[in-house]
Amino acid sequence: MHTTSEKLKIGLLIDNFQIPFWAYEVVSRIMNSDYATFTTIIHNTNGCKEDWGIAPPQNLSSLLYRKFLDFENARYNPQPNAFKPFDVKTLLADIPVIAAKTRQEKSDSVFEQNDIDAIHQQKLDVIFKVGQSSIKGAILQAARYGVWAYHHSENPAATAEPHGLWEVLETHPTTGVSLVMLNDSPEKHKTIYRSYSSTDQYSFKRNRNIHYNKSISFLPRRLETLQKFGESAFFERVQKEDSAAPMHTRNGYGTPVNSRLFFPLAAHMRRQLQSKLAQRSHFYQWMLFFDFGDDTNYQFKRYTKILPPKDRLWADPFVEYRDGVYYVFIEEALFNPKKGYLSVFTINESGEYSKPETIIEQPYHMSYPQIIRWEGVDYMIPETSSNRTVELYKCTQWPKKWEFQYNLMEDIRAVDATLFFHDDKWWLFANIAENQGSNTFDELFLFYSDSPISQNWTPHPLNPIISDTRRARPAGKIFVRDGKIYRPSQNCEKRYGYGLKINEIITLNTNEYEEREIHSFLPDWDENIRGVHTINKDGKLTLIDAVYWRAK
Repeated sequence: MHTTSEKLKIGLLIDNFQIPFWAYEVVSRIMNSDYATFTTIIHNTNGCKEDWGIAPPQNLSSLLYRKFLDFENARYNPQPNAFKPFDVKTLLADIPVIAAKTRQEKSDSVFEQNDIDAIHQQKLDVIFKVGQSSIKGAILQAARYGVWAYHHSENPAATAEPHGLWEVLETHPTTGVSLVMLNDSPEKHKTIYRSYSSTDQYSFKRNRNIHYNKSISFLPRRLETLQKFGESAFFERVQKEDSAAPMHTRNGYGTPVNSRLFFPLAAHMRRQLQSKLAQRSHFYQWMLFFDFGDDTNYQFKRYTKILPPKDRLWADPFVEYRDGVYYVFIEEALFNPKKGYLSVFTINESGEYSKPETIIEQPYHMSYPQIIRWEGVDYMIPETSSNRTVELYKCTQWPKKWEFQYNLMEDIRAVDATLFFHDDKWWLFANIAENQGSNTFDELFLFYSDSPISQNWTPHPLNPIISDTRRARPAGKIFVRDGKIYRPSQNCEKRYGYGLKINEIITLNTNEYEEREIHSFLPDWDENIRGVHTINKDGKLTLIDAVYWRAK
């Protein structure tokens, strides 16, 4: 077992020294860490030189694919570009290189025994494989914990296809990625880390870029955990997470030749055209729905609609019942310019509500106005991720006057921070996009402190506690019912705020976290409702928001 004073020794297995930005960033983070370091480069001199699985063959059968890539390259230029080449020698200039020769056995590279012996002498803990070459044989046992590689597909056996392409063309709601310990058979790879992102339904290039940039964190996270907790605890955790994860839900489709690509590509282009035409007469607008009752009613079709004027949206409702009055705090945003600010209105049990009044507005976007009460004082922690802060506001005159106090967190892209008091600690749940070019739908992080207004929050050792776009992002206040704790979350598998989930928190302490899904709600009660992503209750009033497909 490793102690905290020992760094893991990592080998880098590459096909050439020019590696894409996402892999370069992985190497850079590890080299700058206190838990691992690269000590050897293994250069597969006969390795694959393809452009990361997207370079089309120069033949007639791939004509449609080439034209599609030309179309994508002309329209989309996501930044940072996950595939921009960088010379890894600039990072690892003093690291010895083993120039290994391989022979081909069918589609696999097999290393010569003398090179295997040289690698064994380095006493590596992990070999990180970067590149498209498929390998098998003794190289897979040349490091203490084997050869680890990213697999950017939901199906481990789908190795021949361009990663992220068919998810877009076949309108699959999620795009999966795994970090695996390689085996001679793809079906026997051991999953070290698994995550799911929302598929960008419009662009293969954009979908692929988000997907790879997000995954930069996965290998550094796992190596840090391995070094900190040791072999036994690490693999016990990996096994537990893998057994709880859903299996892949689609088959591999292989190389996009003309005959296989024609109909999905035609359908994809038709969907884009239909979407543009439809937006000439309709627009998406977030609105509110409410219901009064002692128990929470999950039959959303029975809720009453609160429709905002056509020039704005109302979303993220939080309700506070004070002295017989229901106060509803919301995000309000004009469509031009589209920047959220915070407003409040009142509503009674007859459904009569006042006009929302602005209470906090900043030069940057604000939303998700959660309110907590601490030592007799009301505080608000709204979402201010566009300012890269988690901010604290104090109420000086209920409910309309609030004063900024300070930042609970800084230099962080955290969304929908949700606080909850449990076992004498305050817990802060928030989705965080760690890497540029990734989104905020996928990964839920947890922090704890003795005070909700603290500026010192301790990260949970299992962060991120969830890495799945279908259930990570907070969707309202955490609540207790019949002694059980429930966390509402968003289901962003098709789009941002597509659906709602209610999850029961089974374990919550400074070392462990576990939850399970109890309810799942989709926007299926009205043909014009396209998403629902917040639910809150206080007293008898329950509020949700929903995105409405409304005629202009």
